Amino acid sequence: MFRWPVDSTLCFVLVGALVLVGCGRDPERMWTPFDGYEVRPLVSPIGQGTGFTEVSSSIAFSNAISTSAFVTNRHVVNGSGVATGDVDGDGLPDVFLPGMEHGSALYRNHGDWQFEDVTLLANLGLVNPRATGAAFVDVDADGDLDLFVTSLGSGVQLFLNDGAGQFSDYTAQANLPQSGGATSVALADMDQDGDLDLYAGFYKEATVKDIWPPNEIAFERVVKQVADSFVVNDYWADDYKLIRQGDRLMRVELAEPDRVFFNDGTGRFTEVSFTEGLFLDEEGRPLTETPRDWTLAVRFQDFNGDGYHDLYVCNDFESPDHFWLGSSVGTFRAISTLALRKTSQSTMSVVATDIDADGDVDIFLADMLSLDYVRRQKQHFVIPPEVIMMGDIHARPQEMQNMLLLNRADTTFSEVARMSGVAATGWTWSSAFIDVDLDGLQDLLLTTGHAYDAMDADAQIAAGSSRRPWREVLLDFPDLDLPNIAFRNLGDARFEWVEDGWGLGVVADVAHGMAFADLDEDGDQDVIINRLDAPVGVFRNDAEGERILVRLQGNAPNPQGVGAVVKVISDSMPTQRQEILAGGHYLSSSDASLTFAYTPGARIEVHWPTGGRSTIEEVLPSNEYRIFQPQIEASEPSVVQATETMFTASSIGLEHQETSYPDFNRQPLLPHKLSQRGPSLAVTDMGGGNFEHLIMGGGKGEPLRLLSNIDGRFEVIRSFSEPSSGDHGGIVVSPGSYLVLAGMSNYERTPEDPAEDSKITRVSMQDGGDVSYTFGPESPGPLTLGDFTGDGRLELFVGGHFMPGQYPVNVSSAIYRYEGGTLVRDDALSAPFEKLGLVSGATAADLNGDGTTDLALATMWGPVHVFHNRGEGQLVRMTRALGLEEYSGWWNGVAPADFDGDGKMDLVATNWGQNHPYAQDVPLRAYYGDLDNNGSLDILEVQQIPELDAFGLVRDFRTLTHALPTLRQHIRTYEEFATRSAMDIFGPVLSEANYHEVTEWQTMVFLNRESHYEAVPLADEAQWSPAFAPVPGDFNGDGRTDLFLSQNFFAVPSGSPRLDSGLGLLLLADESHQLVPQPAQVSGIYIYGSQRAAVRADFDRDGRLDLAVTQNAGPVVHLRNRTAKKGLRVELRMFGANRAGVGGNVRAEYRDGSLGPQCL
Repeated sequence: MFRWPVDSTLCFVLVGALVLVGCGRDPERMWTPFDGYEVRPLVSPIGQGTGFTEVSSSIAFSNAISTSAFVTNRHVVNGSGVATGDVDGDGLPDVFLPGMEHGSALYRNHGDWQFEDVTLLANLGLVNPRATGAAFVDVDADGDLDLFVTSLGSGVQLFLNDGAGQFSDYTAQANLPQSGGATSVALADMDQDGDLDLYAGFYKEATVKDIWPPNEIAFERVVKQVADSFVVNDYWADDYKLIRQGDRLMRVELAEPDRVFFNDGTGRFTEVSFTEGLFLDEEGRPLTETPRDWTLAVRFQDFNGDGYHDLYVCNDFESPDHFWLGSSVGTFRAISTLALRKTSQSTMSVVATDIDADGDVDIFLADMLSLDYVRRQKQHFVIPPEVIMMGDIHARPQEMQNMLLLNRADTTFSEVARMSGVAATGWTWSSAFIDVDLDGLQDLLLTTGHAYDAMDADAQIAAGSSRRPWREVLLDFPDLDLPNIAFRNLGDARFEWVEDGWGLGVVADVAHGMAFADLDEDGDQDVIINRLDAPVGVFRNDAEGERILVRLQGNAPNPQGVGAVVKVISDSMPTQRQEILAGGHYLSSSDASLTFAYTPGARIEVHWPTGGRSTIEEVLPSNEYRIFQPQIEASEPSVVQATETMFTASSIGLEHQETSYPDFNRQPLLPHKLSQRGPSLAVTDMGGGNFEHLIMGGGKGEPLRLLSNIDGRFEVIRSFSEPSSGDHGGIVVSPGSYLVLAGMSNYERTPEDPAEDSKITRVSMQDGGDVSYTFGPESPGPLTLGDFTGDGRLELFVGGHFMPGQYPVNVSSAIYRYEGGTLVRDDALSAPFEKLGLVSGATAADLNGDGTTDLALATMWGPVHVFHNRGEGQLVRMTRALGLEEYSGWWNGVAPADFDGDGKMDLVATNWGQNHPYAQDVPLRAYYGDLDNNGSLDILEVQQIPELDAFGLVRDFRTLTHALPTLRQHIRTYEEFATRSAMDIFGPVLSEANYHEVTEWQTMVFLNRESHYEAVPLADEAQWSPAFAPVPGDFNGDGRTDLFLSQNFFAVPSGSPRLDSGLGLLLLADESHQLVPQPAQVSGIYIYGSQRAAVRADFDRDGRLDLAVTQNAGPVVHLRNRTAKKGLRVELRMFGANRAGVGGNVRAEYRDGSLGPQCL
């Protein structure tokens, strides 16, 4: 690499008439060579505290945009980026700033925060106007940094560096495109020949909306009908395409295609087609057409840890993102939709690092969801949400929020932005992970703002009747100046908002590109931000913690070591991992230096992109390390991954059929659909046979089905009931018999259907004979059997789930007993459950160890209720006395087990977790009643809003006025709606209404402390998605109680995020009885659908507990246990009505006095 000669006085370089003068360098900072690397001390930091201080730097640059430029091409206000790098070899990173209207600029760093504009002297006055992005990277392998510049209208320019900071335009010789609306670039060795290849993202030079007046591009002018189909008119075929979602036909404007170029090692490029085998679809087939998407940012990085460059392409509007996985043969294959379940709607940028210090690279995607409640309620996103068919697990919805994709270490990701606290940051552009506070964890920095708030709903409405010339309508939209944002990484994938963005967000502005470099040689990363219509922000990093700075010197043709992974490893801090990139930020590129927090005993490991490893032991703080790539590289050691998993999955061949029902037509403000809570599942031994069989409930119009187990294999599927008039609710089997009891919902009916009571149906598996018993106007939920009266006979508890059309009014549950072979509702036994609540889970067991059958109930909008049996069926509610009243949730299921091994019966209750829109603020309150006096029940969800210092409405104005049209009579604008509290808007109507509250969202274990229950939240993985069926059991045969949870919920309102971050979760108890989540690649559990019921049994009689899990509108999954230590099978056979001993409690006592899991 070219290096400035350095002495203790002054440095000169003479280039023609240009003299670049460098300040004398401190002799104490000379490099000291070692074997394979060299070291020099860092400058002592002058900042105090953690964060950034904006400094006066002599960089006089402002990316100003004229009104005329804006109204003729709105793309200009997407702004410009920043590139940092040492262009003249003096050891100080310099700064290049692309500009839209007033030229771009190169600033030479003289040290001490003094910069000189050397644009013309460096021959960069030839940069095309309307420059968008930039990147410094050595593309001709001569040891200096060359410059890529993108622009609106002039494509991609390349300027080669002569080593002394003089540039020459090499665009034509490099065969790069000189037209089109290019945005961001990224470089990596795509073809694995050692040099750096180019991926250039393209947006569009100008949208048709700025070229043609609205009447010329009206739908009927662009689209024509041909026979029974619609097509785009030939004139517009290069600008539009049609997409269909369900019964909705939409036209979508096409962008310009991205461009890919292979480097020959000298900076000359050859364009590569998207359709000739470089890019493959999910099935491994070459693409058949070139994508025409609105690319904003692109990034090469080894996201899955296999040693090969992967590629993420961020796309705006309806354009889907593209996530390409690199391979050993140089191809890029689209990641599976099951591996990446969702993306942002309009992804502005992507950044990736190991946020939770587990060794895997996690991914953050930036979008536009407002952090501020008032602004969020004033906005309306004009792109309609994607319509996803029921049961379609392969759909990848785009959702308007940031995404945080946690890497599961198996090339699949769980989206956890809501739970992590980073889902909403406003109109966001650049994103970056750097360790600001030098604690070893990567923090998150974001630039925000826009020239106009395109989502301002009032402005959208006014635009429809504006008298302005059509090009000037955008001038009526309000400005959207926002403060830049910073989040401190707290570990465990949690982030904390930092006031004033750690100094980056002291003032509100419109900030676009952001790049990093150690501008003052103190070893931390300083920040340059290119603002719109404002001076560039130069921010000094004031970190005080100990640090080291790492630079790499790679071999030609990759002198920067792009693609190398650098790790800093110590015993006292999690392993820190960073990768050398070229480009990859929004319109920007950062200097190839890496800052790491220091702890004693740390060592540096470099994993070079072409193989081989460099290691430096016992590094010292406050030093800069320059590490040289070995000429002869050792092979990376191969790692053999264990392939055996605990469970192997197989489809039973039975799929749940769900009939679509318009829940939101009936009650528009439901928090989610009520019609997709099934299917239910039960285990039966068919009257005492050798193998356990399965019974599955059906949707409306479906019968009960028996899945016969033949020698451990589910082979025969038989219907044994008539098609149901509604969804089957809970199912139980009378032990030792062929009789099945099932709830029959009365919910899914049309307005023309007469109202009818729900039923409890008793069906014989032998002959299909059935008898129905009236339950009531409420829809039944869970069923459970127990000897509540102590007479040796089993009674049936039926949980009231909800009242059709009256959700969330409290409903009653009931207990039935047999009289002469007939089920009879026992009013005395049922009295404690009158208007108890919305019961979604039930279990009967001896919870307090007194030998009687107690009852635990999970409720929505309420607590987990516990009823103790005082004898002869006297069930007494103990919820408040046992400390459970305060945990009001959307509880889905409940099950008993001794989780801490103390001999007492604990409870596990499933909830909706912490990764959904409601979870950010508690309490969530739901007011309900006839709020508009039209005879129907309405729901208003509210949460405490700090900006209002009061409860604010959760739903947006458009949704509420659709459900409550009278609201428009006194609230005219979105502005008025957003700035008023719920009580201000609805007044006495709300104060007189009933309400429920949720105060707890976490799935929890409640440990029995005799006088009370101790609430213990399960691990984060259990909170990533709603959990439904809790199934305790000893799944690994170690004598401790483990737990399986079914997860996910897809039946959400339009515009709400699909809750799909779970795969079904196995938690194994460790030696201290802590429930530890097992990764899917260990458990073998990969269930991607909306899971519901789950049961355990040793289906193949091999002494191990297996699982069966249902999915709404999806197949039943059989999970066969392959690795557990074999256990002892115990069966109870009793005399009398309760022949299977339901309610009995069997457990092993081991030689050391410890107790095994309870078998109920």
